[in-house]
Amino acid sequence: MEAKTLGSQRDEAVSVGVSCFTLVAISLERYFAICRPLHSRSWQTLSHAYRCIGITWLLAMVLMTPVAVFQEHRALNSSAFPPDLGQPLNNTGGQGLGEVTEEGAGQLTTQVTPGVTGSGGHVRHICREIWPDVMAEQAYTLLLDLMLLVLPVVIMSLAYSKVVHVLMYDVRSSLDMASVGNGETLLCSITVLEIG
Repeated sequence: MEAKTLGSQRDEAVSVGVSCFTLVAISLERYFAICRPLHSRSWQTLSHAYRCIGITWLLAMVLMTPVAVFQEHRALNSSAFPPDLGQPLNNTGGQGLGEVTEEGAGQLTTQVTPGVTGSGGHVRHICREIWPDVMAEQAYTLLLDLMLLVLPVVIMSLAYSKVVHVLMYDVRSSLDMASVGNGETLLCSITVLEIG
């Protein structure tokens, strides 16, 4: 199996962001359509949908820019792949790449040894994020966790819980109206008024 290219890694990251932001946009559209239907009719148009799609893609591309900036294409050394398996081992530290070593505070260097050959005799390569600073990498990972996991879950939970609440209230109101129509509730309320 050949290594992924720089572009495919970036594209995968952007598609994850777009999927996440699209789910949030759908939950907000449903919230406004159900909880505020008269207000939402004025602005939920085709041009609004195109704007939401554009903003979703733009936000995902901007958020995933560091993935593209810090990706490096590296040759794998022979210690990363045993000759029989052709797959990375996880005992070479971290990602199983073998050629990346850490020297000092966040500086990464490459020790290139004779490369692992794949089918056809060519050297295998891998794309990996190489950050100049460990703290920057941790901050970016925290930002991704916040933007792609925590905030979307909170926003979607709030939106859908409000939608469920409104729908349950409307169902109860409809049932109350139906029981008034058949006379049972009306009779009970008249009886309570006469006693009181």
